[in-house]
Amino acid sequence: MKWTPDMPGFDISKPPALNLLNSYGNDVLNAMDFVEREQRINDAARELAKTYKKEKNGDYAGCVNLVSAMLSVTGSGIGGSVGNEMVGKSDSAARSACRVVFRDDLIGDIGG
Repeated sequence: MKWTPDMPGFDISKPPALNLLNSYGNDVLNAMDFVEREQRINDAARELAKTYKKEKNGDYAGCVNLVSAMLSVTGSGIGGSVGNEMVGKSDSAARSACRVVFRDDLIGDIGG
């Protein structure tokens, strides 16, 4: 299943971690503690980065742009404390996940 938010070029398969978060009701989302929220956001970022590399065969910069945007879109849709945290951490989670997925492309890269 392709996932196409209103963002051209961002058509990739929706990872299971995001499907899972979208399936939870507000009672479950609001009951998550800090550690669980952090883990779910990082899981979603890693799955998005892997999917991007597999389906788009892109680069680190494109990965960060896509993952950050997708986390922000999903977080805005989810709302509540999990959604707000997802939006707030979208950039840092994207950079971290994409560095892992594109590590071979970043050998020797200290900045960015």
